[in-house]
Amino acid sequence: MKSNPSFDTIIVLYNSDLSSVKSLDSLIKHPSVNQILICDNSDDGQNHLVMLDDLDCIKTFNMHGNAGISRAYNFAISKCSADYVLILDDDTELSSDFFSKVSDHIRQEDFDVYMPLVWSESILMSPCRKKGRRFVALDDHLNFENMTVSGINSGLVIKRSVFNSVAYREELFLDMVDHAFFDDVRAQQFRIKVMTDVSLLQDYSRETDNFETAKSRFGISKRDNRVYFGSCFSDRLFCEAQLFYWKLKKAIKFKRLSVLAW
Repeated sequence: MKSNPSFDTIIVLYNSDLSSVKSLDSLIKHPSVNQILICDNSDDGQNHLVMLDDLDCIKTFNMHGNAGISRAYNFAISKCSADYVLILDDDTELSSDFFSKVSDHIRQEDFDVYMPLVWSESILMSPCRKKGRRFVALDDHLNFENMTVSGINSGLVIKRSVFNSVAYREELFLDMVDHAFFDDVRAQQFRIKVMTDVSLLQDYSRETDNFETAKSRFGISKRDNRVYFGSCFSDRLFCEAQLFYWKLKKAIKFKRLSVLAW
């Protein structure tokens, strides 16, 4: 029987305080958690890393502005020492049995990346299916073994040795960071396990976007998608068509033709 695995957890903040980290209390209390590494990517000039208690398990790092989530991930990974690395967004909620279920999977099956199901209300945010150039949302549990899966970073449990061969792509700022990571994991022939009995809850910001936040968010998406799909003409053509479709949907949502000029 394998011994219980240990976990280092990485969380990146952006213009939000430690109090916004929904899973912080459960992480602090769990014996399997070796370190909680928190990188502050904030660019509002505030100190978001103030702790009420001096806790040895929490390591905080000021990234001195927002240089992108990939750079923060790679920096935090360089500080990890546990068997496995858990990536979490600050708005991801962990179930009370998360670590026990993940540990069971690790003891029973030797994979390199373990994916939970991540839900926002009734939307299955992750995993999704990569089908050609498209990333297709899934309605419910399927036989993930027979498809090319991708997904979001939050909730991923990754064997630390994977990062000897794969790093997060720092040319990507925010969007497509997770999909590029899965591309690189597959290219290195690492094995991915979808844990259909492990579910997490997370907010989905695009469900509540107002006009200004949607515009800012689209600017990031446009830049990152053009980088991700920049390798050949057919990829770039697909990217531009997809960006126009997204703008069209936002123009209809906000009833503003000016969106088409984003």
